[in-house]
Amino acid sequence: MLANMTKDQDIKIISASTTKDFLNQNIAIVNTLPNGASNLALLNSTHSAILIEAKIQESSKKGYTDSVNSLKKNLVFEASDTARKMITFAKFTHNLILLAEIRQAKDKLGNGSKVDIIKNAQLIYDKVQSNIASLPSYNINATTQTTLSASISAFTAAFGKIGIRRTEGVQSTERLKQLFKTLSTTLSAISDAVEIVRTSKPDFYKGFKSSKKTPTKSTSKPMLKGVAVDVNGNTIKGILIEMFLLDSEGNPIQDKKTNIKRTTGKKGGFKVQNTSDGTYIAKLKNLKYAEEQVKISLAKGQVVKLKVVMKRNIVG
Repeated sequence: MLANMTKDQDIKIISASTTKDFLNQNIAIVNTLPNGASNLALLNSTHSAILIEAKIQESSKKGYTDSVNSLKKNLVFEASDTARKMITFAKFTHNLILLAEIRQAKDKLGNGSKVDIIKNAQLIYDKVQSNIASLPSYNINATTQTTLSASISAFTAAFGKIGIRRTEGVQSTERLKQLFKTLSTTLSAISDAVEIVRTSKPDFYKGFKSSKKTPTKSTSKPMLKGVAVDVNGNTIKGILIEMFLLDSEGNPIQDKKTNIKRTTGKKGGFKVQNTSDGTYIAKLKNLKYAEEQVKISLAKGQVVKLKVVMKRNIVG
């Protein structure tokens, strides 16, 4: 999956990625488990840290520079995406001061120095924290905050390491080993907690067990397996799915090669494979249902499972 990782680590991170995505998609159930919220937050941050350390292992000065630029793009994307949602929130709540602050911070993400990017990404994060209770309907929650915080920390740490030479690669390898230990411990704790809902939440239990299956080898391309269901859990046939690859600013790329269309089959399922790595926005449409939008990250060798709940259009 990533350069400089061992085959065993490669397989573990692919499996952990699938499990992480499944748990985040079922966060309401996870939050009812003992230490569910804290363990999922630790899983998310550890997963991000592993990917960062794997990049650091490229080890040369050029490798560090490339890594910093990659982390910069990721931070700008995450902070800009959050800022856009906060701008909508500020408009709807008529909070003109917040609107001006977020707009100014967002503008500086694209044009400012590395220090400005960190400063304004942190400002966006802090403003979200001050309003977090009012933001779930804007697709901002503790999980998205954890992701943004990890991106800020990763870029801040890497920014100061551009001049570090190969010795840092050795230290990074050791950190990677410790992170994989944390990953295993956290996944084990979550697995123990999931046993509690084995009979009360059988679909969730089976989905979790399926997500933990270890792949026999890394695939060269990511795969997305999705299903559309109604509020009662019944699968829905004929839902149109349009997926657009996003650029570093979070804008859809208008390219036929990366724009994907699918329609759910008899059992409500759809599959996307042999596509490019990156972050996508998926739009699910049907005349009978309200449009749903989901952001999906696809990485090489990863199998992502997605369930989208569609709500009936209100007539009259």
